[in-house]
Amino acid sequence: MTEHMTSARATPAAATPAPGKLLPPSELARLWALSDPQLWILIFKGDVVVGGVVPDDGRRRWWRLFTRPGWRHVLALAAIGAEDRPLTMVVDPVAGRMLVRIDPRPLGDAVRDELAAGGWALAVPVPAGLAQAPVYRPIYTCAGVMAHLVGLRSWRVLTPRQLYRRLRREGARPILSAPTPGGVELKGEG
Repeated sequence: MTEHMTSARATPAAATPAPGKLLPPSELARLWALSDPQLWILIFKGDVVVGGVVPDDGRRRWWRLFTRPGWRHVLALAAIGAEDRPLTMVVDPVAGRMLVRIDPRPLGDAVRDELAAGGWALAVPVPAGLAQAPVYRPIYTCAGVMAHLVGLRSWRVLTPRQLYRRLRREGARPILSAPTPGGVELKGEG
């Protein structure tokens, strides 16, 4: 039963078994590794951008009272898929819901486009496996969701700027640029 439930998590369409067939355990392990990113790229934005558009309906957003200009939103990108078919998972928590989509481009291209629109980025390595104990988040914010996504053990991170500063203290590396197709160049020493 566990094998059947796990095989439903397979990401690449080419590796999906025919109905009624289970994948061999070696293939399941390979696909599981592809669906559990070990590196997330967090993009910090000056404002919330949904579908390339900054929502401006004239309403005052409550969360803007607690954020600094230039530090209004954060979203995450991670490489998934096989080497021959690289994909990028985008996790974008916006007010009242969570947008999760698969970008058909390699991670480096997606990061380069996000940074071209403005903002800052951090490369955040995530240890494999599950956390030992849950961390309860007091309020749904984009920064709180991202802290949970990368396994940050602090409930006090509520704003994108707090998240950025905390992750930098924990060793996350800022991204300088993404000059090569599919590649991400990191600032600092390797």
